[in-house]
Amino acid sequence: MNGPRTSTAAGPGTVELSFVDLRGRRHLWRAEPGPARPRPASAVSTRPVRSACGRQAVLLWVPAALASQLPEACTELENEVRVAHRLLDRFAGGHPAEIAEVIGHDLDAPEPFVLVEPPRGRPVLEVAGRLGVADRDGFERGLFRALCCLAAVGMVHGDLTPLSVRWDVASRSVQIRDFAHAAATGEPVAARPPAAIPGWSHPPVERLASPATDVWAAGQLVLHVATGQADPAGLEHRGAALRALLDGVFDASAPARPDARAVLRRLSARPPVPAPPTESAERFEAGRRLFDTIMAARAAGRPAACLSPGRRALLSLVGAGLAVLALIAFVAVWGGPS
Repeated sequence: MNGPRTSTAAGPGTVELSFVDLRGRRHLWRAEPGPARPRPASAVSTRPVRSACGRQAVLLWVPAALASQLPEACTELENEVRVAHRLLDRFAGGHPAEIAEVIGHDLDAPEPFVLVEPPRGRPVLEVAGRLGVADRDGFERGLFRALCCLAAVGMVHGDLTPLSVRWDVASRSVQIRDFAHAAATGEPVAARPPAAIPGWSHPPVERLASPATDVWAAGQLVLHVATGQADPAGLEHRGAALRALLDGVFDASAPARPDARAVLRRLSARPPVPAPPTESAERFEAGRRLFDTIMAARAAGRPAACLSPGRRALLSLVGAGLAVLALIAFVAVWGGPS
């Protein structure tokens, strides 16, 4: 198939997407699909879609023939949603503008899919070495603000490249996308294959996911945007201001690197502060429980659709309890003054 099921009722050339948003609310879109494209080095396919009411999104999905054969492809979709729920828990008063927002998902469909807001601006690959001073400053601040948000919710992007990070000149804003390789801080991570982008290299391999990996990659992006070159070894030949900004970022030892908050201070910028929630936590508890149920079912080796209602409810309660414990641990670590 060419994505989640074609809707004959909606007319030719349309797809029907039934999904839940992060708050657990059910939606049905009849949407016009754009051309399908494979995600680089992945079994996940992507295509732009436009709903009947004009809303645009990017559809990420795993074809049915591959969903059972390549569980890592489904994991890529799950990572997108896991990051989104972590951000919603922490930033319920306003999603970080620098991070592409998940609109909804159906991870338990025969062809699991996620809907993400459309790309904004152009990938760094197309603007590196071409931005003026003001745009470079905005890029640097936005990039490390985004990393502060991810670190605050205990997530590591793990694949910051000139394709997954974008700069929008019109709004002077960064957009980070493609959380396929995201991991929670401290989770084991696999070694990455060589980067497919000429002149680009991955950060030093870490056994466990660490925000320091994202800081290293962000430093490489800053260097690339400022100079058009991406080799960290060339930093010593650059200007004093750039060397001061990236001092220690490329240290071989992850603990020796500055964190995103420290780099922001070098830019005379403040870390993002979550806005007061505009709704109670109970409003999006249903969405988080549904996600926890699907993840628990996958871990047990069967689709969530096969679970009885009672078993679904039990797994939901377990997931909610784990979420509360994680929140308590997070407050203990991050809740104090910086």
